[in-house]
Amino acid sequence: MIRLVRPAVKYQKSYFQALRGYDRRNQVPRDLRVLSMKTGDAMADFPRFVRRIRGFSRGAKMIPGFVPESRFWLVDGNKYIGCISIRHSLTPLLRREMGHIGYEVRHSERRKGYGTLMLGLALKKARRIGLAKVLVTCDTGNTGSRKVIEANGGKLAGKVKSVGKGSKFRYWIGV
Repeated sequence: MIRLVRPAVKYQKSYFQALRGYDRRNQVPRDLRVLSMKTGDAMADFPRFVRRIRGFSRGAKMIPGFVPESRFWLVDGNKYIGCISIRHSLTPLLRREMGHIGYEVRHSERRKGYGTLMLGLALKKARRIGLAKVLVTCDTGNTGSRKVIEANGGKLAGKVKSVGKGSKFRYWIGV
């Protein structure tokens, strides 16, 4: 049964399998980036890691400049597929190029429709949080993410130069 769940220790084995896919590519998954955490630290104390990311919805121990966000994992049974976060409000930086929602599908599960499903499920959760519309962004070169956003009703609102490298497309979606 595929569904969005709150992060939980019971998905540890599958989550670690997903982390190995990132390590082979010298990448860091979204959950660890937002915590400025190394993979080894998350693996060493997974219950602490889960508590920290669950605390984001209350604004607990947030990185300066970030806002409370509800974080969910897409799972199929006990298999971790990806993560998605819904930011409850926007700062100027979030409004410019990061938006309300950020998501990521583990490498081995990409191009199987999970991103589209996950974003659709998250839009229902965004409505329950009290958002009437959400801003979702993606790198201009990320065709897969553009398709996910557009499949969920995203209306292109423009393109901005990123604070980092490159540019971002900005989409609004009514929830």
